[in-house]
Amino acid sequence: MVLAQPCRFAARRDRDAPPSAAAAGGEGDRASIVLGPPWESQSFFPVSMRVRPRHIRKEVCHMSRSGADRTREYRERLRAQAELARDRDEQAVRERFGYAASEDRSTEERQATADRIMAKFGGVTLDPRVRYMIQAESGARLVSHTKGESKEQTRLRVARARSYAEWRWDGFHAGEIASL
Repeated sequence: MVLAQPCRFAARRDRDAPPSAAAAGGEGDRASIVLGPPWESQSFFPVSMRVRPRHIRKEVCHMSRSGADRTREYRERLRAQAELARDRDEQAVRERFGYAASEDRSTEERQATADRIMAKFGGVTLDPRVRYMIQAESGARLVSHTKGESKEQTRLRVARARSYAEWRWDGFHAGEIASL
């Protein structure tokens, strides 16, 4: 229901209106009663946006889900975004290095082929988890070297870095950690 009410802008509107407005059947010198701004009326919000009882609007209210469900959905969204980013990166590699349009292998399939070729000729290929651990250990050795730590301190630092990297890798693949 829209209520007719005096509008605080009516005086300015009447002042700025052309003089022909009164002659053409306008308000003239009558009191200005116009519809107020829409936020002052009860019909500003459509019926579909009015508040419904909680038991009716379960599908609308995201707070009815548990924290674990929201966390799981957030991680799924992150994984989907990572998948899209990986596809974009792969497309950038294809455009940069000129892969043919018929080349439909993914990065993982190309890596598997490269690993097979390296194994055939005696090269050593590493599992991505092992590469991640080696990277963590080498970073720990580098920090230890720049700080001038003893061999025992270096050994302890490398062990801590390796255990942290293992925890992080396993947590990422279990879906408990968003990124490596």
